[in-house]
Amino acid sequence: MTRGPRFAEGVQVFPSLVLLDHGATSTNTAHVNLKAANWLSFLIYIGSVTSATSADLEVTAVASTANTSGSAVPSAVPFTYRLSGTAETNYTWGANTTGSSAGLVVVAATGTTDKAVWIDIDPADVAQLGEDYQWAHLLFTTSAATMTYGAVAFIEPKYPGNSIPSST
Repeated sequence: MTRGPRFAEGVQVFPSLVLLDHGATSTNTAHVNLKAANWLSFLIYIGSVTSATSADLEVTAVASTANTSGSAVPSAVPFTYRLSGTAETNYTWGANTTGSSAGLVVVAATGTTDKAVWIDIDPADVAQLGEDYQWAHLLFTTSAATMTYGAVAFIEPKYPGNSIPSST
């Protein structure tokens, strides 16, 4: 008898941006509440870009005081990232790299389409902005007429399980 797949035990997996064409727009992932998180990671998949191949996709990690971008001005936060090899041809990941405060730029013209990007955000870095900055998300900006991408958030909770353990 099987117990079923071990699917990310202890980690909350949340589809935060549907995979579709978000070309020529600025797009946000869903906001993630970091109040009870030890760590936050995003997996971004970037599909093929067939038009405006010189256009970049800029990904910025940001935090805000509310769970909507319109109600609070987001502030850029530090993060690290790894870029995958091209899908179906290269199954390796690049080195862990620190993103700039302006964001990670993925340039389609240099063959970075059909790849994945893993972004790690440390909630302790977000907390340095102020106590009220508990909502993190990614901001995507591109000038490409068509660009397909999506994101999944992986949240490591401080208190995994059904209830928070007692401190006594």
